[in-house]
Amino acid sequence: MGTSKGIIFKLFVVVFCFSLNNYGSEGGRIGISKEEDTELERQLKILNKPPIKTFHTEWGDIIDCIDIHKQPAFDHPALKNHKIQMKPTFSPKRMITEKTLNVLEPEPSNIRIDGIECPEGTVPIRRTTKEDLIRAKSFSKTTNSSNFDNPSERAISAVIILENEDQGIKYFGASAEMYTYNPSVGEDQFSAAQFWIESGPTIFPLNSIQAGWIVTPQLYKDHLTRLFTYWTGNGSSVTGCYNTLCPGFVQIDPQILPSSPVDHTSTYGGKQYALNVYVSQAKTGDWWLITAHGRKIGYWPKALFNGLSEGADRLKWGGSVSLSEGGISPPMGSGHFPDGLPSHSCYITGIMYTGQHEELMNLGNSSVVGEINCKLYDLHNWGFIKGVGNAIEVGGPGGKCR
Repeated sequence: MGTSKGIIFKLFVVVFCFSLNNYGSEGGRIGISKEEDTELERQLKILNKPPIKTFHTEWGDIIDCIDIHKQPAFDHPALKNHKIQMKPTFSPKRMITEKTLNVLEPEPSNIRIDGIECPEGTVPIRRTTKEDLIRAKSFSKTTNSSNFDNPSERAISAVIILENEDQGIKYFGASAEMYTYNPSVGEDQFSAAQFWIESGPTIFPLNSIQAGWIVTPQLYKDHLTRLFTYWTGNGSSVTGCYNTLCPGFVQIDPQILPSSPVDHTSTYGGKQYALNVYVSQAKTGDWWLITAHGRKIGYWPKALFNGLSEGADRLKWGGSVSLSEGGISPPMGSGHFPDGLPSHSCYITGIMYTGQHEELMNLGNSSVVGEINCKLYDLHNWGFIKGVGNAIEVGGPGGKCR
């Protein structure tokens, strides 16, 4: 798949609306049954293994260093006999070789480490509390439900979509450089910039991997801008979770984990920072999470998926937010509409996909214009920019969307 021959790129803007099923108010805890409490305790025993070493971070997380072979991932039934991979089988070369647009050169938004370094043979796992699990369940329903019955509670995503209409053509990875911001969100809202790797129906049994940055007190109980990931193998109905909140993602890096905060964020009209994220499938079928400077954080084993075991059907890049219980949406990106100035809205540049020969490919200039049915957000597709790759900018102030 080294060229675009035989491939139809459908690149369009769309808003996806997912209804929210409540589990609590403003991310809080409601009464749970004895059976639910017992199940939460069972999950905690799986997620919180005996640590070799523990770090208490400045931002409030407790990070445990766990034996790499005993980490929670291997409690997944499909991974009981999994042979751990310490590095991927690929080393793709970017198609961009020169910089010609100086205004699109933000400073790196590095992932915070702050002294975390697990001993050899161990990996960092964020310690989970019962409240974390309750909030995560509510958050997952907010962001991944596909029931349209309640139009007042939903998540909204302004994205571009790359999909192939020729049967049998697959995508094997996605990458992007996402300008980082710290939008103001309520306790039951989130705001993110991300990409999606998907196969199968858009509802059930959707196979999906997501990665990017997010601000969500409902998931982390703070307002920090953090790296985040999500996966599901069946439309979020049974399997899947954010970061390492369930068995599945195999942690490899001794310092950086999928829920780590970033050290700098952009300011409107001021200095800009960006986070590089790349997810690609290795020859083994495993999907690797890689950040700036080639840091290999870990991977989702092939066994977790059916539809993603041999590539993806479609890729998406853009911004996403969730409405509060009162139907109010938070700012997206910088909180300002795209106006063509890189210091004014959230740019996502270097948008590329991985071909079947492990090469990173540009999307090209083909595009189909779609519609955004929420006037409080917008997306501008710049297409291909020499030296930068494909680029978009997303943003908006939020408010009463409908």
